[in-house]
Amino acid sequence: MDNGACYNSPVEASVDSSFQLKHYRLNRTEPSDQPALLFEVDLELQDVRSKYRDSYRAFFQAEWLAEGDLSWTPDMVCQIHPDWLVEIPPPSDFEWPAWSDSKFVHYLTNHFRPQIWKNQSFGMYSHPGESKEEFLLRCQDQVFEEWLEEQKKFWDVFVHRYLELEEKLIKEMERECEEDEDSANLRLERVRDLLFSVRESLWAFRDCWQPENVPSLDWKGETVPAVQGRLDDLRQDLVTVCERINRGYQQSARQIERYEVSVPYPQIEVVSRGIMWSSIVSEPDRTVEP
Repeated sequence: MDNGACYNSPVEASVDSSFQLKHYRLNRTEPSDQPALLFEVDLELQDVRSKYRDSYRAFFQAEWLAEGDLSWTPDMVCQIHPDWLVEIPPPSDFEWPAWSDSKFVHYLTNHFRPQIWKNQSFGMYSHPGESKEEFLLRCQDQVFEEWLEEQKKFWDVFVHRYLELEEKLIKEMERECEEDEDSANLRLERVRDLLFSVRESLWAFRDCWQPENVPSLDWKGETVPAVQGRLDDLRQDLVTVCERINRGYQQSARQIERYEVSVPYPQIEVVSRGIMWSSIVSEPDRTVEP
Protein backbone atom coordinates (compact mmCIF):
# COMPACT_ATOMS: atom_id res chain seq x y z
CA MET A 1 0.00 0.00 0.00
CA ASP A 2 1.54 3.30 -1.09
CA ASN A 3 0.37 6.05 1.22
CA GLY A 4 3.23 8.40 0.42
CA ALA A 5 1.54 9.75 -2.69
CA CYS A 6 1.51 13.48 -3.27
CA TYR A 7 -1.32 15.63 -1.93
CA ASN A 8 -1.15 18.56 -4.34
CA SER A 9 -4.90 18.82 -4.75
CA PRO A 10 -7.79 18.07 -2.37
CA VAL A 11 -8.86 14.44 -2.39
CA GLU A 12 -12.49 15.47 -2.13
CA ALA A 13 -14.47 18.51 -1.13
CA SER A 14 -13.99 19.43 2.53
CA VAL A 15 -16.48 18.29 5.15
CA ASP A 16 -17.32 21.85 6.04
CA SER A 17 -15.43 24.61 4.31
CA SER A 18 -16.45 27.05 7.05
CA PHE A 19 -14.11 25.62 9.71
CA GLN A 20 -10.49 26.66 9.78
CA LEU A 21 -8.05 23.79 9.98
CA LYS A 22 -5.22 24.20 12.46
CA HIS A 23 -1.78 22.82 11.69
CA TYR A 24 0.55 21.14 14.19
CA ARG A 25 3.87 19.46 14.72
CA LEU A 26 5.00 17.35 17.67
CA ASN A 27 7.14 19.13 20.22
CA ARG A 28 10.87 18.40 20.02
CA THR A 29 10.51 17.70 16.30
CA GLU A 30 10.85 19.66 13.11
CA PRO A 31 7.88 19.78 10.70
CA SER A 32 7.97 17.15 7.99
CA ASP A 33 6.92 17.66 4.40
CA GLN A 34 4.26 14.95 4.58
CA PRO A 35 0.90 15.71 6.21
CA ALA A 36 -1.09 13.46 8.52
CA LEU A 37 -4.58 13.87 9.90
CA LEU A 38 -5.29 14.77 13.52
CA PHE A 39 -8.60 13.71 15.08
CA GLU A 40 -9.88 14.94 18.44
CA VAL A 41 -12.46 12.39 19.56
CA ASP A 42 -14.91 12.12 22.45
CA LEU A 43 -15.40 8.56 23.69
CA GLU A 44 -18.25 7.31 25.88
CA LEU A 45 -17.26 3.85 27.04
CA GLN A 46 -20.01 1.56 28.32
CA ASP A 47 -18.86 -2.05 28.45
CA VAL A 48 -21.65 -4.45 29.40
CA ARG A 49 -19.53 -7.39 30.54
CA SER A 50 -17.19 -5.48 32.84
CA LYS A 51 -19.72 -2.75 33.72
CA TYR A 52 -16.90 -0.34 32.91
CA ARG A 53 -18.05 3.25 32.37
CA ASP A 54 -15.84 6.12 31.34
CA SER A 55 -15.84 9.18 29.12
CA TYR A 56 -12.80 11.05 27.92
CA ARG A 57 -11.28 12.91 25.02
CA ALA A 58 -8.45 11.43 22.96
CA PHE A 59 -6.24 12.62 20.12
CA PHE A 60 -5.20 10.40 17.23
CA GLN A 61 -2.72 10.93 14.44
CA ALA A 62 -3.47 9.01 11.25
CA GLU A 63 -1.26 8.71 8.18
CA TRP A 64 -2.29 10.43 5.01
CA LEU A 65 -4.30 8.20 2.67
CA ALA A 66 -3.63 8.88 -0.98
CA GLU A 67 -7.03 7.57 -2.06
CA GLY A 68 -10.47 7.54 -0.48
CA ASP A 69 -10.97 3.80 -1.00
CA LEU A 70 -7.92 2.91 1.12
CA SER A 71 -8.21 2.17 4.85
CA TRP A 72 -6.04 2.65 7.88
CA THR A 73 -4.29 -0.27 9.53
CA PRO A 74 -3.19 -0.21 13.22
CA ASP A 75 0.42 0.68 12.35
CA MET A 76 -0.82 3.79 10.52
CA VAL A 77 -2.59 5.35 13.53
CA CYS A 78 -1.33 6.31 16.98
CA GLN A 79 -2.82 7.99 20.02
CA ILE A 80 -1.00 11.11 21.13
CA HIS A 81 -1.14 13.44 24.13
CA PRO A 82 -2.43 16.98 23.51
CA ASP A 83 0.57 18.40 25.39
CA TRP A 84 2.78 17.13 22.58
CA LEU A 85 1.08 19.36 20.01
CA VAL A 86 2.65 22.62 18.85
CA GLU A 87 0.55 24.78 16.54
CA ILE A 88 2.41 26.08 13.49
CA PRO A 89 1.55 28.28 10.50
CA PRO A 90 0.06 26.27 7.62
CA PRO A 91 2.93 25.07 5.40
CA SER A 92 0.50 24.90 2.48
CA ASP A 93 -3.18 25.09 1.62
CA PHE A 94 -5.10 22.02 2.61
CA GLU A 95 -8.72 20.91 2.56
CA TRP A 96 -10.06 18.24 4.86
CA PRO A 97 -10.95 15.03 2.94
CA ALA A 98 -14.71 14.54 3.12
CA TRP A 99 -14.45 10.81 3.74
CA SER A 100 -12.03 11.07 6.67
CA ASP A 101 -14.45 11.30 9.61
CA SER A 102 -16.59 8.30 8.75
CA LYS A 103 -13.56 6.26 7.74
CA PHE A 104 -11.77 7.06 10.99
CA VAL A 105 -14.79 6.23 13.15
CA HIS A 106 -14.98 2.93 11.29
CA TYR A 107 -11.29 2.37 12.03
CA LEU A 108 -11.82 2.99 15.75
CA THR A 109 -14.73 0.57 16.02
CA ASN A 110 -12.62 -2.15 14.41
CA HIS A 111 -9.17 -1.54 15.85
CA PHE A 112 -9.24 0.73 18.90
CA ARG A 113 -9.58 -1.21 22.15
CA PRO A 114 -8.99 0.72 25.39
CA GLN A 115 -7.44 -1.68 27.87
CA ILE A 116 -8.24 -2.10 31.55
CA TRP A 117 -7.24 -4.77 34.09
CA LYS A 118 -9.19 -7.92 34.89
CA ASN A 119 -8.99 -10.54 37.64
CA GLN A 120 -10.65 -13.66 36.30
CA SER A 121 -10.73 -15.44 39.67
CA PHE A 122 -12.87 -12.78 41.32
CA GLY A 123 -14.65 -11.38 38.26
CA MET A 124 -13.16 -7.96 39.02
CA TYR A 125 -12.27 -5.17 36.58
CA SER A 126 -10.28 -2.00 37.12
CA HIS A 127 -12.04 1.33 37.47
CA PRO A 128 -11.50 4.41 35.28
CA GLY A 129 -8.12 5.93 36.08
CA GLU A 130 -7.12 2.99 38.30
CA SER A 131 -3.49 1.93 37.85
CA LYS A 132 -2.29 -1.67 37.78
CA GLU A 133 -0.82 -1.25 41.28
CA GLU A 134 -4.08 0.18 42.64
CA PHE A 135 -6.07 -2.63 41.07
CA LEU A 136 -3.73 -5.23 42.61
CA LEU A 137 -4.30 -3.70 46.05
CA ARG A 138 -8.06 -3.85 45.53
CA CYS A 139 -7.76 -7.50 44.51
CA GLN A 140 -5.77 -8.19 47.67
CA ASP A 141 -8.49 -6.54 49.74
CA GLN A 142 -11.02 -8.79 48.04
CA VAL A 143 -8.76 -11.77 48.74
CA PHE A 144 -8.61 -10.88 52.41
CA GLU A 145 -12.40 -10.86 52.79
CA GLU A 146 -12.82 -14.20 51.04
CA TRP A 147 -9.77 -15.61 52.81
CA LEU A 148 -11.27 -14.70 56.20
CA GLU A 149 -14.48 -16.45 55.28
CA GLU A 150 -12.74 -19.66 54.22
CA GLN A 151 -10.41 -19.61 57.21
CA LYS A 152 -13.41 -19.18 59.52
CA LYS A 153 -15.08 -22.24 58.01
CA PHE A 154 -11.88 -24.24 58.29
CA TRP A 155 -11.29 -23.06 61.83
CA ASP A 156 -14.74 -24.23 62.93
CA VAL A 157 -13.99 -27.70 61.55
CA PHE A 158 -10.50 -27.79 63.05
CA VAL A 159 -11.62 -26.72 66.53
CA HIS A 160 -14.32 -29.38 66.45
CA ARG A 161 -11.68 -31.99 65.57
CA TYR A 162 -9.39 -30.74 68.32
CA LEU A 163 -12.09 -30.80 71.01
CA GLU A 164 -13.04 -34.34 70.02
CA LEU A 165 -9.40 -35.40 70.27
CA GLU A 166 -8.99 -33.66 73.62
CA GLU A 167 -12.02 -35.41 75.05
CA LYS A 168 -10.83 -38.75 73.72
CA LEU A 169 -7.34 -38.32 75.19
CA ILE A 170 -8.70 -37.39 78.63
CA LYS A 171 -11.01 -40.41 78.69
CA GLU A 172 -8.15 -42.72 77.70
CA MET A 173 -5.92 -41.32 80.45
CA GLU A 174 -8.73 -41.61 83.01
CA ARG A 175 -9.17 -45.27 82.12
CA GLU A 176 -5.44 -45.77 82.65
CA CYS A 177 -5.79 -44.18 86.05
CA GLU A 178 -8.37 -46.79 87.04
CA GLU A 179 -5.93 -49.55 86.09
CA ASP A 180 -2.72 -48.04 87.48
CA GLU A 181 -3.64 -45.09 89.65
CA ASP A 182 -0.21 -44.06 90.93
CA SER A 183 1.68 -43.64 87.64
CA ALA A 184 -1.33 -42.76 85.50
CA ASN A 185 -2.41 -39.82 87.63
CA LEU A 186 0.89 -38.10 87.01
CA ARG A 187 0.61 -38.70 83.26
CA LEU A 188 -2.98 -37.42 83.31
CA GLU A 189 -1.91 -34.17 84.92
CA ARG A 190 0.84 -33.71 82.35
CA VAL A 191 -1.64 -34.36 79.56
CA ARG A 192 -4.10 -31.87 81.07
CA ASP A 193 -1.32 -29.24 81.22
CA LEU A 194 -0.36 -29.97 77.64
CA LEU A 195 -3.94 -29.70 76.42
CA PHE A 196 -4.32 -26.42 78.25
CA SER A 197 -1.22 -24.99 76.53
CA VAL A 198 -2.47 -26.31 73.19
CA ARG A 199 -5.76 -24.49 73.65
CA GLU A 200 -3.97 -21.26 74.53
CA SER A 201 -1.71 -21.41 71.49
CA LEU A 202 -4.57 -22.25 69.14
CA TRP A 203 -6.77 -19.42 70.38
CA ALA A 204 -3.87 -16.94 70.27
CA PHE A 205 -3.15 -17.97 66.69
CA ARG A 206 -6.82 -17.63 65.76
CA ASP A 207 -6.88 -14.03 67.01
CA CYS A 208 -3.87 -12.92 64.92
CA TRP A 209 -4.31 -14.98 61.77
CA GLN A 210 -3.06 -13.23 58.62
CA PRO A 211 -3.03 -14.47 55.00
CA GLU A 212 0.77 -14.67 54.89
CA ASN A 213 0.99 -16.67 58.14
CA VAL A 214 0.84 -20.36 58.93
CA PRO A 215 0.72 -21.77 62.48
CA SER A 216 3.95 -21.68 64.44
CA LEU A 217 2.86 -23.65 67.48
CA ASP A 218 5.05 -25.22 70.14
CA TRP A 219 3.36 -28.24 71.68
CA LYS A 220 6.52 -30.01 72.84
CA GLY A 221 7.40 -31.28 76.26
CA GLU A 222 4.94 -34.16 76.66
CA THR A 223 6.46 -37.38 77.91
CA VAL A 224 3.56 -39.50 76.69
CA PRO A 225 4.59 -40.18 73.06
CA ALA A 226 1.18 -41.45 71.95
CA VAL A 227 -0.49 -38.22 73.06
CA GLN A 228 2.21 -36.00 71.60
CA GLY A 229 2.13 -37.85 68.29
CA ARG A 230 -1.63 -37.48 67.86
CA LEU A 231 -1.48 -33.76 68.65
CA ASP A 232 1.39 -33.33 66.20
CA ASP A 233 -0.63 -35.04 63.48
CA LEU A 234 -3.50 -32.64 64.10
CA ARG A 235 -1.13 -29.68 64.06
CA GLN A 236 0.35 -30.80 60.74
CA ASP A 237 -3.15 -30.93 59.26
CA LEU A 238 -3.66 -27.35 60.43
CA VAL A 239 -0.37 -26.20 58.87
CA THR A 240 -1.04 -27.99 55.57
CA VAL A 241 -4.53 -26.58 55.11
CA CYS A 242 -3.43 -23.05 56.09
CA GLU A 243 -0.61 -23.13 53.57
CA ARG A 244 -2.95 -24.33 50.84
CA ILE A 245 -5.55 -21.65 51.56
CA ASN A 246 -2.97 -18.87 51.78
CA ARG A 247 -1.14 -19.94 48.63
CA GLY A 248 -4.34 -20.22 46.63
CA TYR A 249 -5.62 -16.78 47.56
CA GLN A 250 -2.28 -15.05 47.10
CA GLN A 251 -2.01 -16.52 43.61
CA SER A 252 -5.58 -15.50 42.82
CA ALA A 253 -4.88 -11.89 43.81
CA ARG A 254 -1.88 -11.68 41.46
CA GLN A 255 -3.53 -13.30 38.45
CA ILE A 256 -4.57 -10.20 36.52
CA GLU A 257 -4.64 -9.69 32.79
CA ARG A 258 -5.51 -6.99 30.29
CA TYR A 259 -9.11 -6.67 29.18
CA GLU A 260 -10.10 -4.89 25.99
CA VAL A 261 -13.11 -2.60 26.04
CA SER A 262 -14.97 -2.44 22.75
CA VAL A 263 -16.00 0.94 21.35
CA PRO A 264 -19.26 0.82 19.34
CA TYR A 265 -20.01 3.44 16.71
CA PRO A 266 -22.54 5.49 18.80
CA GLN A 267 -19.91 6.02 21.49
CA ILE A 268 -17.54 7.95 19.21
CA GLU A 269 -17.76 11.59 18.18
CA VAL A 270 -15.15 13.51 16.20
CA VAL A 271 -15.12 16.97 17.79
CA SER A 272 -12.23 18.64 15.95
CA ARG A 273 -9.73 18.05 13.18
CA GLY A 274 -6.26 19.27 12.31
CA ILE A 275 -3.28 18.64 10.09
CA MET A 276 -0.14 17.09 11.54
CA TRP A 277 3.26 17.77 10.00
CA SER A 278 5.15 15.11 11.95
CA SER A 279 5.80 11.42 11.41
CA ILE A 280 3.88 8.75 13.32
CA VAL A 281 5.12 8.64 16.92
CA SER A 282 7.86 6.06 17.46
CA GLU A 283 9.81 7.31 20.50
CA PRO A 284 9.43 5.14 23.65
CA ASP A 285 8.37 8.10 25.80
CA ARG A 286 5.68 9.05 23.30
CA THR A 287 3.35 6.27 24.32
CA VAL A 288 -0.10 6.92 25.73
CA GLU A 289 -0.81 4.35 28.43
CA PRO A 290 -4.16 2.50 28.27
